[in-house]
Amino acid sequence: MELPDVGRRCSKEGCQRLDFLAAVCLHCDRPFCSAHASVFGHSCPRAPRGNIVEQPRPRMPLALAQPVQDAAKPPGGGPEQKKVLTPEQQQALALARWASSARSRPPSKPAGSPAVSPKIELMRLKAKATGNASIADADRVYLSIQWRGKATPVFLNANSVVGNAAAQLARQLRLTMLPDRLYRLLPPGASEPLASNKTFRELMANDDAARTLFNGCTLELSC
Repeated sequence: MELPDVGRRCSKEGCQRLDFLAAVCLHCDRPFCSAHASVFGHSCPRAPRGNIVEQPRPRMPLALAQPVQDAAKPPGGGPEQKKVLTPEQQQALALARWASSARSRPPSKPAGSPAVSPKIELMRLKAKATGNASIADADRVYLSIQWRGKATPVFLNANSVVGNAAAQLARQLRLTMLPDRLYRLLPPGASEPLASNKTFRELMANDDAARTLFNGCTLELSC
């Protein structure tokens, strides 16, 4: 979609292309697109026949190529006099400002990575999880177990009691098993562990617990 208020249209008859960086001919002082910026490209009627200058003025956004006027006071006071810059000086000044602003702009930040859907996360977890192969697929609950910053993908029986499953995971991770050491499972950031006397299926059927315990979630193992 063209933006009529930005850039300038090519003055070449039959072109009228909207160019955001239109070049201005040094001879006829008209804007042209890149294809017709050359004096030969637009058959410039004012170009000298014997000494044709090919290089057009620097191309830049129209907003930067507006006339510039400097206010100057004559020595000894008196009324202010406005000094109008020549077109060449205007172009050079605008180009310098443009380059300066481009250097001062902060680098653009790369776009963030798109969020992965829960279904994709669960598929990846299933592909890496280990557990008892005799557990039927309908009875499996897939979890990512965190222990001291390390994640272990596993699948457990959804009908198993949470307390027994925590002890089983501790043995699987070869943790120290002592009579007075009780391993528990907690949702990340939670202060209270999951009820150790309930099964995973019972907790997932509970609306409050289902917010933190679901197939494919992360649980922390603690003692």
